[in-house]
Amino acid sequence: MNKLITLFILLVLTNSHCTKAYAAIPDPQLDVTNNREIIKSDLQKEVIVAVIDTGIDIDHPYLKSNLWINSGESGLDESGNDKSTNGIDDDHNGYVDDIHGWDFTTQSNDLTDTIGHGTHISGIISGKSTPRLAISNLTKIKIMTLKYFDKDAGDTQSIKNTVLAIKYAVKMGASIINYSSSGAIRNKDEETAIKEASAKGIIFVTAAGNSGLDIDKYPYYPANYKAQNIIPVSSIDENFRLLASSNYGHKTILAPGKSIYSTLPGGRFGVMTGTSQATAFVSQSLASIIKNRTSKTLTDEILSSVKSDFTKSNNRLLMN
Repeated sequence: MNKLITLFILLVLTNSHCTKAYAAIPDPQLDVTNNREIIKSDLQKEVIVAVIDTGIDIDHPYLKSNLWINSGESGLDESGNDKSTNGIDDDHNGYVDDIHGWDFTTQSNDLTDTIGHGTHISGIISGKSTPRLAISNLTKIKIMTLKYFDKDAGDTQSIKNTVLAIKYAVKMGASIINYSSSGAIRNKDEETAIKEASAKGIIFVTAAGNSGLDIDKYPYYPANYKAQNIIPVSSIDENFRLLASSNYGHKTILAPGKSIYSTLPGGRFGVMTGTSQATAFVSQSLASIIKNRTSKTLTDEILSSVKSDFTKSNNRLLMN
């Protein structure tokens, strides 16, 4: 197993509640004892992670420092008004006052999370699921919030919102797209949008799903689209066992997803379980890795290595 993959595994597991389990499989080529400080100091450049989900609590005290700020909508306009609230599309991207992202369900900049899922996912990616660890203070990871889900809308509209959100993430410079959702519906426009993101060197991390299915036999999307940049994620417990609810496949990456503690709306914290949470850990870990990497290196080294070497490790774990 190469150093990149070992570091990736370390990052995923150190930023979860599985550090005790990981301690049993150290890599002699890495100095694990100093890795938290190495990783912390390595994040000097901002890495934008677009979270396509149910919104976010922008006032949560543990998330404020990780909010992405659209530079084109910040500061003062020619009249001295705050660009983030002046009702003008200052950066001419087609969205008015999108200072932290966009709500595609209402076509507004109101990112209020009434469900809590998006806030929980954002907390994991921001390193706020385990605030006791030094590594968790990753303020250089910036969350671009893209709200796509409305509980009163059907699957067709949700997919349309997803497509628009992906296109926004590409336009506005995200390095990673986190999509903690999945379903049995295949959509050409969605697949095309993900491939367009791939062409820009953007990694698309997505949940494998929570139906306990082998997605090699029963495809779930976006996990099963044929796009180079897709990393599908299954969920495991603290003993490296696949959760009974988790979908799985020969290309899925395993990450912690059981009883994950993270941020919730209203400045609260709480526990959630599923491949959504596992997906967020992978996105957070990748953000820590790609800081100084070019698009070519991102595709050739990270994606190729993670999707081959790490998958082989997963298969060995699943067979135990």
